[in-house]
Amino acid sequence: MPVDFVQRRESRSGSTLYVDGLPPSFNNVQLRELFATAGSVLWSRIVAGATGQSSGFGYVEMKSPDEAQKAAKTLDGCKVGDYSLSVMISSRAPQALQAERFLELNTGKCFCELCIRSHLETAASSTELLDAFSYLYECHRYQGTCFECHKVSQVFAVSPNSSAQA
Repeated sequence: MPVDFVQRRESRSGSTLYVDGLPPSFNNVQLRELFATAGSVLWSRIVAGATGQSSGFGYVEMKSPDEAQKAAKTLDGCKVGDYSLSVMISSRAPQALQAERFLELNTGKCFCELCIRSHLETAASSTELLDAFSYLYECHRYQGTCFECHKVSQVFAVSPNSSAQA
């Protein structure tokens, strides 16, 4: 199965930031814009709580470890409204967010669940893998042809408005 054209998750040790203390009203666009002041943001996500509202934390992946360090130093302790941010380097985004990240890095392409699963890092537990695929259902899904295996099935792609979602 040819997969050369599919962007795999690269090891970007030291480029992912964990951000805590986000206001409940903060959205992903605001998070991305805030961290863009410190460098190039490749990917960001505010983690939704059980009610769909912001849980108050999220992840930001910067272009390089140097930019991540700069962002952590610049924005740790920063005030956003009445909230104080805590920003620290994370070893990687949690497994639950990697399915979404894979789709964002392959914008314009759609994939079936099996092909997405083949590109995710090995999950530490089956629960984490199930969490990863629960995020897929926030993405645009429809009956279509998978970019990689060319089978017609339910496929997933980044929602047109995903960058505006919290």
